[in-house]
Amino acid sequence: MSAAALTVVASPAAQAAPQASYACSGRLIQHANGSGWEVDLIESNDGNQACVVTWNRSGAARNTGAFLDPDGSTSFYNQQWDDFGWYGSFASTGWVPEHQGDSCWLWGGNVIDVGRFNSRFCFSH
Repeated sequence: MSAAALTVVASPAAQAAPQASYACSGRLIQHANGSGWEVDLIESNDGNQACVVTWNRSGAARNTGAFLDPDGSTSFYNQQWDDFGWYGSFASTGWVPEHQGDSCWLWGGNVIDVGRFNSRFCFSH
């Protein structure tokens, strides 16, 4: 998948429940979606940070999560920046510094009772 410019924002009026701190804007690296959910892996424009945003498109607040864990992790949602909560719009890891050089990550998210996604991605710098 080629990287494309993407700005990810959430409208405060569209939030039906308490919300993750913020969505991230930058270059869309990978995207996955299904009925009622979307998950985006985003890289900052300077290439030094990554972010995962899970969009709850179910129409109701649900447990929604986003994770970005170093490759080799044995479980998801094991980092301090991983986000899981009762959200009506999105969950976000916020910006996570990438390691210098090549780095691989497990990333993904879920909307409970709607859908989930996880994958592996390696950044090359």
